[in-house]
Amino acid sequence: MEEEKQDSVEQEKINQTDTTVECLSLWQKIAKARELVGVVKKDGKVSFKQTNYNYQKAEDIELAVRNACEQVGLIIIPKKFNIISDTGSIITTIQEYKIIDIDTGDFETCEMGGMGQDNGDKRIYKAETGCFKYMMKQLFQIPSDNDTDPDIIPTAGYKNPPINKNSNGDVQGSVNWRDYVMKSGAFAGKTLGEMSSTEAGKKHIIFQAGRAGEQQPYCNACKQELGL
Repeated sequence: MEEEKQDSVEQEKINQTDTTVECLSLWQKIAKARELVGVVKKDGKVSFKQTNYNYQKAEDIELAVRNACEQVGLIIIPKKFNIISDTGSIITTIQEYKIIDIDTGDFETCEMGGMGQDNGDKRIYKAETGCFKYMMKQLFQIPSDNDTDPDIIPTAGYKNPPINKNSNGDVQGSVNWRDYVMKSGAFAGKTLGEMSSTEAGKKHIIFQAGRAGEQQPYCNACKQELGL
C-alpha cells in the first residue's frame, strides 16, 4: 500500500511537470531544454600521427538534445539542404532546420553550415552530420566538461559503487545502481536513483542499458529491479 502511494505521488509530480511545460511558449521551451541538456563530455578521441585531441561526439549531443526535447515538447526537423560547393573530395553545405512546439504548432527556423571530405560517396553525409551537431551545440549552448562548473560532474577521485564479476566477466551479486552517477549527456551528474523517479530518466536508463560501457551493468540492474 505504501509503495502504491509513493508511485501515485511520483506520477502526480510527472503530470504536474507535463502540464507546466505545456504552458510554456516556444522560446521558453527552448530555454528550458538548454537547462536539461546539461554537459556533454568530450568522449570522442582523434589520434593520427602528430594530431591528438578529444571532442564531443555527434551521437552524444544528439542523445542529450533528444531527451531534453522530449521532456519539453519540441521536435527538430531538417528542411532545405543547399550545396554551396562540391569540388574534388570536399563539399560545403547549408542545412535549414525547423524547431517545432508540438503543443501549439509554433515554430522557428535556423540554418547551419557544414563541410564534409571523402573520396567516395560519404562526404555529403559527413557535412549533414556536421550541420546537425553544431546547430544543436549553438541552439542549446552545449558546454563540454572542460568549460563548465566542475561541481556538475564527479571529481576524478569519485568512484562509483563497485561491481563483483566472475572470471567470465559476468556480474555477481547485487548491484548498487541507485548511487551510480551519469557522467555525460542530459543527466550528467545525476544518480540512477534520481533518474528513475521521472519518465524521461527511465527512458534514458533503458537506452543506456543497451549500450556497452561502464554504465551498462548499473542500468541493467536498475531496469531489472524496477521492471522497466
